Amino acid sequence: MGSVDLHLLRNEAGDLAELQSVGRDITDLREARMALEQANMVVEQSPVIVFRRKVVDNMLDDILYVSRNVERYGYTAEDFTTGRVPFEQTVHPDDLQFVGGNTDRQSAEQHR
Repeated sequence: MGSVDLHLLRNEAGDLAELQSVGRDITDLREARMALEQANMVVEQSPVIVFRRKVVDNMLDDILYVSRNVERYGYTAEDFTTGRVPFEQTVHPDDLQFVGGNTDRQSAEQHR
C-alpha cells in the first residue's frame, strides 16, 4: 500500500509545464496504526486505567495521558491532565508508597 503526492507546475504563462509525483510505501505505518488501535481497544475494554506521567529529576510531574476508560469511574481524562483531580487522590493510601517506588525504579532504569 502506498500514497502518491502529485504537484502540477506551471510556466510563466500559466500553462502546465511539469507534473511531479512522489510515491511512498506506507504499509508499515498502517500496520503500526492498526496494532495501536487494537491495543487501545484492549485497554478501553479493561478495568485498567493507563496514566502516562512526565518525570522530572526522578520525581513525578504532569500527567500527559489518561485512557478514556477512566470515565467508567466518574472522571474524565481532562480531570487529571489539567490537575483538577490530583492523581494521588485516587490511589488508596496503602498503595501510594508502591506507586511512587515503582515509578522511581522505572525512572532510574530508563535513565541508565
